[in-house]
Amino acid sequence: MSNKGRLLFDEQAREKRRWTLFAVGACVIAGALMLLGVGQTFQLKIQDIWYGVRGDRNPSPQVVIVGIDGKSLNAQEERWPWPRDAYVPLIDKLNQAGAKVIGFDLAFSKVTEQDGAFASAMSAQNNVVFGMVFNDAGDRSPPSGAPPPEVVEQAVPPFDIPFLNVIPAPGVEPPAPALAEAAAAVGHVVLLPSLDGTLRRIPTLIRHGDRAYPSFAVQMARVYTDVPMEQVEVTASHLRVGYADIPIAQTAEALLNYTTKDLDFAFPTYSMLDVMRGDVGEDELSGKAVFVAMTAEGLDDRDLPFGMTLPGVLVHATFLENFFTLSFLQYPSWGIGLEIGLFLALAVVAILLFPRLQTPVLFAVAPILLLGVLGLSLYLFMTKSMWWAPLYP
Repeated sequence: MSNKGRLLFDEQAREKRRWTLFAVGACVIAGALMLLGVGQTFQLKIQDIWYGVRGDRNPSPQVVIVGIDGKSLNAQEERWPWPRDAYVPLIDKLNQAGAKVIGFDLAFSKVTEQDGAFASAMSAQNNVVFGMVFNDAGDRSPPSGAPPPEVVEQAVPPFDIPFLNVIPAPGVEPPAPALAEAAAAVGHVVLLPSLDGTLRRIPTLIRHGDRAYPSFAVQMARVYTDVPMEQVEVTASHLRVGYADIPIAQTAEALLNYTTKDLDFAFPTYSMLDVMRGDVGEDELSGKAVFVAMTAEGLDDRDLPFGMTLPGVLVHATFLENFFTLSFLQYPSWGIGLEIGLFLALAVVAILLFPRLQTPVLFAVAPILLLGVLGLSLYLFMTKSMWWAPLYP
């Protein structure tokens, strides 16, 4: 072989080694970032794009919100928070209009002199659900003491499922005892943001001590469908409430499927003042699941997807809508296996073939692979209500 040919061969060998080292290094870095969860915020932005591509879907007509808005606050002589007996006429109006279940997304943990009147109004139809606060969700410290009986009564039947890691919470603030006893159900109102700071999922259960307690929206669903607590079943992948199998992650969280990107208009919302005046009645409320919540600007605002800051009740309402329409987003059971398989396949291809391919070929193959993965993710989202994260660094 001539010196010129030998030099050319050596240069080609060095070029292949450089490409091989580059491919191996890229795979190692990508694998490390994948394990560390880097890039997951970007993945969630892709989910928002998929919502835009899908467009709006028809929501369940069974969910409405009665908002304590600015004009309701201004119409009351008492300053916020209102005395408990101020809600008695509201419960009467909602029941007269035929509301099936009424959920108060408000904290009533302190004992007051008006609790008796409030409890008496609730007992008439036995259709009122309250929220209760669990403090320090995610803290695995044991509870400081035994929970009160009105809390224990709300727990789901005991279960022992390996690899199901229900989010713990050591502190609890239940409703005042008289209200908890009069309520049809009480559920937790814990909302935990995703990595991008927005609310995309909801814990269906919170563990307190050795028992697990359902969420406020789960309790709304259970009361609406007349399912006894004894018939609520927890499995490794679902929370079964009556006819509905709610898909859950290993943390017992459910992934919400928002009906629209215009969350301001996701559900019919009526002013509490208009309900009290009789301007909103049977036509709007009969047979409905009614959330009573703070909607006045700035008093219970949460960061939601699509860059919106709106009242947190929309999260509970979306869960209940997903329950009625069986439209929860879910992770495919094979999703992790596919992600690992694709990563390993691409790693092998990168190490073995990239050094042998010409640069123009590489620039042609990469976009095709990317479009294929994105297309699969979009197809699953639109046709199967599945969320499969398409990209890793």
